[in-house]
Amino acid sequence: MSVAPTLDTPRAELTPSLSDRDLLDLLQPLRRHLHQHPEIGFALENTSQHVRAWLEAHGFTVTHPLAITGCFVEIRGAHPGPMLGYRADMDALPIQDAKDAPYASAIPGRAHLCGHAAH
Repeated sequence: MSVAPTLDTPRAELTPSLSDRDLLDLLQPLRRHLHQHPEIGFALENTSQHVRAWLEAHGFTVTHPLAITGCFVEIRGAHPGPMLGYRADMDALPIQDAKDAPYASAIPGRAHLCGHAAH
């Protein structure tokens, strides 16, 4: 991110090189992979590794582990100002995924269904 956002920063200034379609194309494969390979609780070794690898492949410096399988990325803007924090859970639920979609869980009895993920 090249701009330190404020509450009134236009969205276009935050993502000057990404259209909505570009952003969807960037994030959708990651989200679908996580939904196809859910892990539960703190047993998130593959999920955590996949997220870290994705972040590093896109140029982020990742600090890990945090709280066993978590990670942290700091994104600094070009200007001083207010900071914003985001948090996303990576664990799934012990429940059967009944949806018929290409990104449905491939692991019986585990699914991302509660909507707490960052999407």
